[in-house]
Amino acid sequence: MKKIILLALGALWLPVAAFSQVLNGNVLGANPQTGKYDPLPGATLFWLDTEIGTVSDTAGKFSLPRHESVERLVVTYVGFADDTLLVRPDVKFMNIVMTTPLSSDSVVIKARISGSNISSIEPQLQESLNQRELYKAACCNLGESFQSNATIDVSFQDAVSGAKQIRMLGLSGVYSQIITENTPSLRGLATAYGLGYIPGPWMERIDIAKGASSVLNGFEGLTGQINVEYKKPENSPKLYLNLYTNQMARTEASLNYATPVGKQKKFHTMTMLHGNIIPMQMDRNKDLFVDENLQKQLAIHHRWTYFDKNGLEFQASIKHIEEKREAGQLMAHSDQIHIDNPYVVEANTRRTEIMYKNGWVSPKKPYKSVGLSVTGILHNQHTAFGNNHYKGKEENVVAKLVYQTIIGSTNHTIRTGMSYVYDNFNESWNQTPYILKENIPGVFGEYSWKPTPHFDLVAGLRVDYHNLYKTIITPRVLLRYQPFEQTVFRVSAGRGTRIAHIFADNPGVWVSGRSLQITNPLLPESGWNYGASAQQYFKLGGKEGRIIIDFFRTDFTNQVVLDRENSSLLRFYNLSGKSFSQIFQVEAMTEILKNLELKAAFKWNQVKTQYESGMKDVPFTPKVRGLLTLSYKTPSEKWAIDVTSHYTGKSRIPSLAENPAAAGWKTESPGFFLLYAQITRTLGPIDVYIGGENLTNYTQKNPIIGVSEPFSPYFDATMVWGPVYGIMGYAGLRWTIKR
Repeated sequence: MKKIILLALGALWLPVAAFSQVLNGNVLGANPQTGKYDPLPGATLFWLDTEIGTVSDTAGKFSLPRHESVERLVVTYVGFADDTLLVRPDVKFMNIVMTTPLSSDSVVIKARISGSNISSIEPQLQESLNQRELYKAACCNLGESFQSNATIDVSFQDAVSGAKQIRMLGLSGVYSQIITENTPSLRGLATAYGLGYIPGPWMERIDIAKGASSVLNGFEGLTGQINVEYKKPENSPKLYLNLYTNQMARTEASLNYATPVGKQKKFHTMTMLHGNIIPMQMDRNKDLFVDENLQKQLAIHHRWTYFDKNGLEFQASIKHIEEKREAGQLMAHSDQIHIDNPYVVEANTRRTEIMYKNGWVSPKKPYKSVGLSVTGILHNQHTAFGNNHYKGKEENVVAKLVYQTIIGSTNHTIRTGMSYVYDNFNESWNQTPYILKENIPGVFGEYSWKPTPHFDLVAGLRVDYHNLYKTIITPRVLLRYQPFEQTVFRVSAGRGTRIAHIFADNPGVWVSGRSLQITNPLLPESGWNYGASAQQYFKLGGKEGRIIIDFFRTDFTNQVVLDRENSSLLRFYNLSGKSFSQIFQVEAMTEILKNLELKAAFKWNQVKTQYESGMKDVPFTPKVRGLLTLSYKTPSEKWAIDVTSHYTGKSRIPSLAENPAAAGWKTESPGFFLLYAQITRTLGPIDVYIGGENLTNYTQKNPIIGVSEPFSPYFDATMVWGPVYGIMGYAGLRWTIKR
């Protein structure tokens, strides 16, 4: 395997173009209220009919590698008509001024841009999923947004509760830092069901960063970061409505409303509402347990933004979610059959998040800025798994102050600051309390060196002091080298640390008759992550494409091991020995025909942990995964067709030798294919879509062990390696009213 990797990386060194040039500049927009031109943060720029693009920063600045032959630059920004500019090869810097407001009389210049983009100028391997990518699967929440993504794997945690989990770089999602607009979000007690707390219609894009990342966001994130950018009040449509339903009667509705405040339009506000309900019980596999948990969720997110011409920025938001989940035996929800004590899984959650950001960017020196962010979270949760009861309450406050400037020139940039984290966890399992209070002040610094447009070095270090676990040191290094215009190499290395919360981290393991055993004290989890990648752009039949090869390895210095090798026990203890993950991934994307885009990916995983019974593969972690997607949009853009196929390889199943109800169960799951498809029709401001999931109708047969005796010690619904229900059809619409 090492020889294959070296040969593949070496092949990308072939000189395919001359040494690249870079176009730098600013994107400005005409402000009719002031008569001046304001910087436009978040403007999209890309070379016509290519995958080479970038996004302007908070000061409206951009840096974009030149294409060897394309001279047409497409610039887009919400509220302005798209523009296509002719940029001669000798132009090194330009100010782009967008003056034409988008209206019914505007002439819009359109160009194709992929729904999934990987920047060639960022020092970290980072993939951005924009609205086009999110629309491919009519995603209802964050956990359902990765259907056409090769980096993130999503699966059910058990056969009853409906809880989903993600894996990144072969490891559980708890080792990836999930943040919203670069502020902490889905951590702590939100780990259990948090992927459902962010509705799809609220998201503007998702940024997936592999491996070591910036130290500014904390010492967590061992395998990478997933950052969700919400839709912005200042550039969102006035009104957006999304409706969705499927054949299991799951019904969702989302409504976003955005508007400026005042004549000068410095203030903007936005309200986002979301509700979903799954009212019907269904049991298609006839095991007397509902296939999909009954669910009610109501969520509201209200936010404000302020931008001043003098560089002052302000953001604030409040979000509240109430959710009730109920699953278990069919008879628990039916009058036809009466059971005195049915097996029921319930989860009731109330969560409130408050966010405040204040920043200043120097108008004359946009490389100099200072920013303060403060977030507060109150999370209450009560969960029942049959006769087992869990209660959890978390109070969380995170504050961060960041200062950025240069040393001598913009080739040397530093970002430094301080942070403070307060966490108060009050948990109980069957009335046994588990209380943890954390106070963590920290300082950090990050230095970026960019001597040429072809080379980046980012080195960061943070030092945090935990009131219980003392000093936590987090070093991280990122390097990017672009020897040719179409070739990019990256390497990264860094350390990550996290505090395990076994009840929230593992919601799927409690749906069983096993006893709980905890070896105290459980220490913080920590490890090192190393990665390397090669990114190559190419032409195939005159069409642009890209291929990315990457390899990442994670080595734990300590880990809280979940041991399920004894079929009557759930054991948690500190690692004694080695635990590691290494993944090799190849992904290619190209336009094979006009408007027909193909993406294919192959991933090889090796994830092993030292259990007390020996070194073993981590259960339910497939060694091989494959992805193939086809996306077609007609020239008129009135029709879109998206097809996605997944291959999931074999994985190890924990030993069930001591469970007499598991007779016939094998020690390894089979490989299988899944197929998804969706058709979208655009009718002016309305998109209507229909689609289907698991079109191959593949399911794991009899996923629950001891299903007829759920209160016996042999009951186990945690041995899930595949889908628990078959074909799922859905339909919906999106309605957009522009300003």
